[in-house]
Amino acid sequence: MQKEHKFLFATNGASNMGFSETDNNTTKKEGKNVNFDSDKWNEWEFPLQYCRKVEQLVCGSSFTAFHNGYEIYLLGKYTSKNQIKINNYWNKLDWTNTLQNDEKKLKIKNLFANFDDLIIQLENDTIIFGNENSKNIQFTKIGIKFIACGPLSNHFIVVDKNEQIYNFQKNITTPQHYPLIKDIKTNEIDNTPIKSIGCSGRSNILVTINNKIYVKGDNQFQVQAGLKSENKFLYLHTNFESEIVDVKCGYFHTIILLKNGTVYSAEELC
Repeated sequence: MQKEHKFLFATNGASNMGFSETDNNTTKKEGKNVNFDSDKWNEWEFPLQYCRKVEQLVCGSSFTAFHNGYEIYLLGKYTSKNQIKINNYWNKLDWTNTLQNDEKKLKIKNLFANFDDLIIQLENDTIIFGNENSKNIQFTKIGIKFIACGPLSNHFIVVDKNEQIYNFQKNITTPQHYPLIKDIKTNEIDNTPIKSIGCSGRSNILVTINNKIYVKGDNQFQVQAGLKSENKFLYLHTNFESEIVDVKCGYFHTIILLKNGTVYSAEELC
């Protein structure tokens, strides 16, 4: 017997899930009313006719998506062909329109989500982004070390296996375009392997393997701990008592996790 997947989510309202909100946090799920409780985890079923296996689940600002290796299904609000669409049920996404026939047979390696869009990494390190207005770029010769973005970021980062950083920054005036910006690094990190990158709305927080932090962006909401640098990565002086394990960003804060279990945050105090 095949095990049925369950999707658990927390929300403070149906609109935060991208659904059309009615009274008492109620929306319709495939014709039926569904009540959202803001005080506990809510459950949503993955219809078995849509997928055999959920391999990865990601969340953007107002949508959720998963893939089963070859197909992508999306729930919530997203932009497609310059129109806002709202799916109150899992909808299969057509994302292969820019691929050659042989590429359409490739398996999805990773799935990511930023504020508006999905970023898809295929097993040959081709990147597809932009939902149904998809564009692709290949890193097949060098290979990808990792991809970084955030559910509220307007960009995403690709770090290749030569430690080069590629910043795909969304153009606000033409939102379906992602001009490629080759990020400028300081000499201190040119030859230092990158361990992790966190992305907020317009900031990047970079951690190297020698436990140093570099920041680039406008420091909105103090997510760069006060150090503003919009043109290149600058070294942020810190004095952590343990090795940095990872960095993650929301829209209003940055979180640093240390190996000893301590968590530090950079944020604007209200």
